[in-house]
Amino acid sequence: MKTLQTKTIAMLSCMLVVALVLAVLLILNALNERHDAERYGMMEKIAGNLNAMAGWQGIERGTGAVIIGETNPSAAILNTFDDVVKKVDAEAQLASSEIKRLLESEADADIEKKFTEWLSILSAVQSSRSKVKAAQITSKEWISVTTKNVKNAFALRAIVFSPHNPREKVFYYNAVVRANVATLCEYAGRERATLAAIIATGNSISFEQRDTLKFWRSIVDDNVEKMLALKTLSTTPTSLVEGINHFEKEFLGPYQQLRKQIYAASANETTYPVNSTEWIESATKAIDTGLAISNVIGNISAEAAKDINFIASSAIILNFALFGVAVLVFSISIYALRFLIIKPIVNLVTVIEAIAAGDLSVHIPPSDRQDEIGLLTNAAKTMQSEWHKLILDVYAHSASVHTAAQQIVSSIEEQAATTNQMSASVAEITSTME
Repeated sequence: MKTLQTKTIAMLSCMLVVALVLAVLLILNALNERHDAERYGMMEKIAGNLNAMAGWQGIERGTGAVIIGETNPSAAILNTFDDVVKKVDAEAQLASSEIKRLLESEADADIEKKFTEWLSILSAVQSSRSKVKAAQITSKEWISVTTKNVKNAFALRAIVFSPHNPREKVFYYNAVVRANVATLCEYAGRERATLAAIIATGNSISFEQRDTLKFWRSIVDDNVEKMLALKTLSTTPTSLVEGINHFEKEFLGPYQQLRKQIYAASANETTYPVNSTEWIESATKAIDTGLAISNVIGNISAEAAKDINFIASSAIILNFALFGVAVLVFSISIYALRFLIIKPIVNLVTVIEAIAAGDLSVHIPPSDRQDEIGLLTNAAKTMQSEWHKLILDVYAHSASVHTAAQQIVSSIEEQAATTNQMSASVAEITSTME
């Protein structure tokens, strides 16, 4: 039998299930947000520690070069070197700890690979420090190993901040990669214009011009390294890898060879291998491969934006669907409570109040419900019927009593008449005797 308690529990259970589903979705979303916040926090610490380490590494590099260059370095410079070494190692240790935490929370093969490379180079720096004090390493070797450590630290930092979802792709590829491409093309364009003017005059590159061109080229080379490192990441889209490969083939192929020939011709004061127009055409072709990467990034960003929009739209649809289900379940529950429980109880109360007031004519339809409401309705109907029978019995007994009373009154009246006759007879006899 489905009791009223069972029905009520069933309705409340449906409402509870909907509420739990909504709560679970909110909790999962909050957990994802907290996970991202924790990851961003670790990434921020890693970047800060690696930047600080690179800064102290630069000081260590310069101090070590001084020690190597001096025949008898002073105690002050040696103490400075030791202090800087401690700071480099401290920042490196902090960065290492945060990277391990990051890898524990979320496995990333690219970060793990670069982290291992960086630790290997850092170990090489640490083993070279004793050679610095003992003058067992050249200044060139020392500067090379420390510079390599700084570059790898920055490369590791860049990989740590590589995108992991569509939203991050939009920001990373536009704010970082496109900026690198733009910087690369800008300074390569400056070199193109300057060399074109020099080639047109037929003059050699002056020392001042050479220094400026070297500075510009160092910026170009730095961004080229960043672009080439990007294609090694497993998360880099295939279209971008193809664009970088094409860029590498053109920019570091024939164009690079032509650059070297131009600089060699200037140094040897011989005729340039191309005229200014040919140089501009060759340089423009190479630089355009860099600009093509920017176009590829634009397409990737557009796709990522579509993914973001799809995810957001799906979330909105899901939320509206759950909201609709919640409203539907709530409405059905209210309807059921009103028409299956509240209304029958109110009607039953009205009937019972009428019976209590003495109105037994009120109609109580029989109920086929098997719950408490049905039992109460049928019990009320039975009570009404029994009370009706009782009243009829009382009425029948009252009629019998009334008939008996009338008979008694009639008998008394007859006896009174007889008594009166007897009294008259006695009075008459008495009168005769006198």
